[in-house]
Amino acid sequence: MKNWKLSRKLGMLVVLAIVGVVVSIAIGLMQLREHLLQDRMLKTRHVVEVALGVISHFQKLEQEASFPPTRCVACATKRPSISSSTIWKTVR
Repeated sequence: MKNWKLSRKLGMLVVLAIVGVVVSIAIGLMQLREHLLQDRMLKTRHVVEVALGVISHFQKLEQEASFPPTRCVACATKRPSISSSTIWKTVR
């Protein structure tokens, strides 16, 4: 390496720097992917917990005979009527 020309030494330095940047980007992308998957799993878990809460609430109402069974099923399976404009009004 002592006999190499200056241009060859600088070229090797540039190549090593590029390899370092590429490795750093690859590690960052793998970490980002892992975080995105964890966030997706957490969101799915929260949706399932909310759904179970709604179902158990209406099951409790049905067992207490507060609601007829058909009305409990209809209420539990009804989609919420929240539009995007309503969400934006509450956010502002």
